[in-house]
Amino acid sequence: MLMSLLWAAPSVWGHGGEHPKPSPAQIEGNSAPIPGSEAFAMALSRQGSGFLTQIQYGQLQEALRHFSFARAIQAGLHPEAAPQDAAYNHSRAEEILCNLLESGVEILNYDFTPGGTLPDLNAVVPFDPQAGILLIKAKTGEPVKQFVIQQFRMDRERYDRQYEIPVDQNGITYILQEITQPAPGKSSTHIAFKRPNEPNPFFWNAITLDLPPSGQLELSIIDEDGELVPAMVRLTALPSGKLWTPAEAADLTPMIKDVTGTAIDVMPGFNIYGPDSSFELRMPGSAAGFYWIVPDSFEMELPAGKYEVMVYRGFETNPVREVIEINSNKWTRKTIQLKRWVDMASKGWYSGDDHVHSRMRSSEDADKLMAYTRAMDVRVSNILEMGDPQRTYYNQRGFGEDFRVEKDGYFLIPGQEDPRSILGHNIGLNIKALARDLDRYLFLDWIAENVHEQGGLFGQTHVGQNACEAHRGMALMVPREMYDFYSIMQGGLGTELYYDFLDLGYKLTASAGSDMPYAGSLGDVRLYAFIDPEKPFTSDAWFDAIKDGHTFVTNGPMLEFSINNAMPGDELDINGNPQLTIEAKAWGLKGESQPVRLEIVRLSEVIHAVGVGDADEARLATSFTIPADNSCWIAARVYAQNGSVAHTTPIYIKKPDQRHWNPKRVKDIINRQMAILDEIEGVLAAAEESARKGTLMHVDYWGKRSIEQADPLRERLEITRGLYRELLAELAD
Repeated sequence: MLMSLLWAAPSVWGHGGEHPKPSPAQIEGNSAPIPGSEAFAMALSRQGSGFLTQIQYGQLQEALRHFSFARAIQAGLHPEAAPQDAAYNHSRAEEILCNLLESGVEILNYDFTPGGTLPDLNAVVPFDPQAGILLIKAKTGEPVKQFVIQQFRMDRERYDRQYEIPVDQNGITYILQEITQPAPGKSSTHIAFKRPNEPNPFFWNAITLDLPPSGQLELSIIDEDGELVPAMVRLTALPSGKLWTPAEAADLTPMIKDVTGTAIDVMPGFNIYGPDSSFELRMPGSAAGFYWIVPDSFEMELPAGKYEVMVYRGFETNPVREVIEINSNKWTRKTIQLKRWVDMASKGWYSGDDHVHSRMRSSEDADKLMAYTRAMDVRVSNILEMGDPQRTYYNQRGFGEDFRVEKDGYFLIPGQEDPRSILGHNIGLNIKALARDLDRYLFLDWIAENVHEQGGLFGQTHVGQNACEAHRGMALMVPREMYDFYSIMQGGLGTELYYDFLDLGYKLTASAGSDMPYAGSLGDVRLYAFIDPEKPFTSDAWFDAIKDGHTFVTNGPMLEFSINNAMPGDELDINGNPQLTIEAKAWGLKGESQPVRLEIVRLSEVIHAVGVGDADEARLATSFTIPADNSCWIAARVYAQNGSVAHTTPIYIKKPDQRHWNPKRVKDIINRQMAILDEIEGVLAAAEESARKGTLMHVDYWGKRSIEQADPLRERLEITRGLYRELLAELAD
């Protein structure tokens, strides 16, 4: 239980939900923030659980929850909360952390107050090399004044002042020392305590360690055919919970993290970067957590002791969790064979991620990304250069067929997320050149035409989350019928916008993308596109399948759906009043993505559902008939045991001279879309008013583009209004 708590991602607990409401008396008791407290708590959570009892670890998680609420309030995620609410949560977190550190945690105490005691200079300090941390308390007075995290390399010949421990002038400093590369046997190192603004340390001491010899690990990961394969690997010391970086793990830091910079910290819960070069996989279920990309077998030195090895390779493969033991002065050689619980490609379904950001400027970059997409078993990863009204990021070395990368049936395809504007964020897939013109940045119809002329696909992203102004782009562009796909899954499934426009009688192909590195990792959600098993799998065939609407999206379970042998994306022309035979099957990994409820949705309403009958069954299926009385859209969705979900693109039932819409909802939906078009007008008007008043900053490129392109955009708004009026007239007839 304690180990499972380690991967609970405390940084996202405050993202949504109800935050603790402090009383006036509690607010009055708020204290000033203590420097370094939250980072200290997070570091202790990551690798110090071996120091803590289960009760203490629970207290630490409670502190992290309060820290997270404080950050969420400061970021504006709780508009009902006041600044003092954030201050209360931060103060409460620090109070819990301080009490925890005084509750019997193993800590090295240096009390420099009159009558205080100091550790024995020659005593061996208790130290767990698997955990690799040492806690120190330096007291020069009261109360707690700061928390410090230090990295201490024991193999350095020169100290480079790393031995200096900063302490407060008159208070308590808690230090978490991350000690790396300690030698086996008995060794010691100096430490020196130094007050701020003083040139020299005021007290010298030494830390002596006595460690057993380390051992060696050789780890190989093979598939069912015995071939070495890349995989995601997590190596955890037991019982401390410290994560160890596998040797030769792929490091994508220069390609992704260095480009993201501090933008990742804008919203609590966005940061997917873990220790060293790891990424946090946020799929539902027990496999979630931090992993490293391991391209091949590896060898490494480890302190003697027990370790948990977790190997993950995407949704279709059984994850493997094993405990191994490393013995001093010995080799531990381990081969882990992965087995699929399903092979979707054999059924014609090929996975992809429509939204991955990474620099890909060289073959070295491409090799690392290919290792990642193969380790996650994502057959097509779309690597998107990202733009805004100023410049582009995550640059690609080129676009089109010459710059695709393929290995063993896995593809990296350069594309774009651009424009990102007051009209939402848009994606161009399978392009030959960036469709980007700052003088036409808000003309989504021009960009769509440009992408289509190149043979690419153009779509709206963030639809499922209704985020980043997606509602504006949808209101403006769906009636123009120029989008090829809509990303309804990022993190989780969202269907509000999707169903609204389906209910207006438009065809909308479902897609999914992680938006890595912004709150998702490559392949933690994905779409599957269908290619006839008799035909070869190519990236072009995959994009053609999306264009035809033959897709479903998932973050776990698998889903097949048909009506009278038509598949998702098909239009079924109906004459007369025949019966529709609806068939759906969902299946998943037992105990994880195992389906618990399979639903058939018609015009936004569930018309049929089946639930789990046998807890040992890892699949659900249904077959039934309904009359084809009117044009409509019908889709399937499934919910799984671990909270994962899947959803198909609809099948469109078309009777002569009938639109596949939901007449009882049309007026309300159109009224909302008309209001959103007015909202866009309001954004343009506000920018123009700022310019007239002289309050528009000369570096406000978003505002400047809005003003420069306002009149042509207004013409486009009026075109769309006319299309909505035509729908209302059709409804009246």
